[in-house]
Amino acid sequence: MPHFCWLPTLYREVAGINQELNLNIRSAFHNPAGLQAADLAKLSVPTLLTVGEEDVIFPVKAIQAMQKMIPGAKLEVVPGTAHVPQFEVPDVFNRLVGDFFACVLTGKPATAK
Repeated sequence: MPHFCWLPTLYREVAGINQELNLNIRSAFHNPAGLQAADLAKLSVPTLLTVGEEDVIFPVKAIQAMQKMIPGAKLEVVPGTAHVPQFEVPDVFNRLVGDFFACVLTGKPATAK
């Protein structure tokens, strides 16, 4: 595995986004068992999960299971895309993310799918 010298900085920045969460991002990524359901259950921020309908790396069923672990998480399955819908259909992806942020900023519930 290549060494990425920017990873420690990224971990510090991500961990600093929500101090209240107190989730050790670096140890979660380095945990041989991976990110645990208990870690996801601690999330207390609005969460949008996106997945490509044809994603074989993270299949829709896997992301649906993850959604159930994150309180109030919203899931958007992007039709006709695989692993990177943000690149495959950026206009659709940007609309989904923009709509989610608009709901968060206005206090309207982002209905979980």
